[in-house]
Amino acid sequence: MESISPAGKAAPWAVPRAAGVASALNGCLMMLAAFAIGGWLGRRLDGTVWPLVNGIGFWSLVLALVSWTLVQRFGDPARAPA
Repeated sequence: MESISPAGKAAPWAVPRAAGVASALNGCLMMLAAFAIGGWLGRRLDGTVWPLVNGIGFWSLVLALVSWTLVQRFGDPARAPA
């Protein structure tokens, strides 16, 4: 029986020896981003709602830019380079 989950679909093409490297890279980048955001937020906290508004606005803009550029360029597997 064929799997319908994303992990099951990716498993036949996954490279097992790269899973640890991918996990470590993901964790490192996530912690670097958390450190940078925490530092920025710590300097900006002033008792108002503006640090939250600025943070949500910034990440909304980043998400929109990624969606309109990278996802449209690389998001269609049928057009992926061989």
